[in-house]
Amino acid sequence: MTITINQIKGALSGAVIGDVLAQCQEQYFESDMTQISPCLSIALTGIKSIVNCYDIDQKSWLIHLANAHPDYLKYKANLSISETAIALIPVIIYLHKNPSQLEENLNQAIKLWLKPELNPTPLKLWSLVVSQICQEKSTINQDKFNLSKLTNKKKLVDVSELELIAKYLKNKLTLTKVSTHLQQQLKSDSVAIYLAIYCFYSLPDDFQLSIHRSTNINYQTILTSTLTGFVLGLNNGYFAIPFNYRYHLESTLVYQEINQRSANLIKTWRGEYVIN
Repeated sequence: MTITINQIKGALSGAVIGDVLAQCQEQYFESDMTQISPCLSIALTGIKSIVNCYDIDQKSWLIHLANAHPDYLKYKANLSISETAIALIPVIIYLHKNPSQLEENLNQAIKLWLKPELNPTPLKLWSLVVSQICQEKSTINQDKFNLSKLTNKKKLVDVSELELIAKYLKNKLTLTKVSTHLQQQLKSDSVAIYLAIYCFYSLPDDFQLSIHRSTNINYQTILTSTLTGFVLGLNNGYFAIPFNYRYHLESTLVYQEINQRSANLIKTWRGEYVIN
């Protein structure tokens, strides 16, 4: 299935809404959405770099980041696992239909952003999940969390963490219990990724309820909510996001950036010429 502009716009908007909701902790917010997290800004500049180069180019990515947010260059090779998962959004979206190129470019991007002492396995699992959502939009449910399908190409990584999520989904554990179990089982840097996967697959077609569940977790809340909003928007599209969120978002400069980046990324992905 071909990814659409509605999906990309939904994914980026969902991530921003999750980020802002977690920061302000209010159900109805009128926040200035310009203060988004650095890792989300890194992702947006990564999309701009892809559009300019018609490819994923690490040097170009850094140049665009330096032009937009020079202070954020300090995050090079200095992000946590869950922060890197957000920064890698453009790589996974752009190459989701080409597993071999995705693997190669994912490894390069991980080296660019992730702290070198951290294990990148959760990022590769995150990539598998996001790629599946890209290709099966709006048909996802708990039964779609199929480990054999996620890993049927070749056993690239240890999927034991995803097996935990599958178990929690089957047993319908509360989010509080899942959060507690994950903190006990996994390294803290990666917990937000798995919490976001659980939040999404628990309620994949209810943006408002699922995103608010993610903001009520008292652990890595902003990262979890940003990642949850991203996959919810990717699966359901921009117009499935509740109107009150879209209303506040559309009055901001970050929305204009999302709108332009989404349209240009789709054109680039199709091989169309983009005027920069």
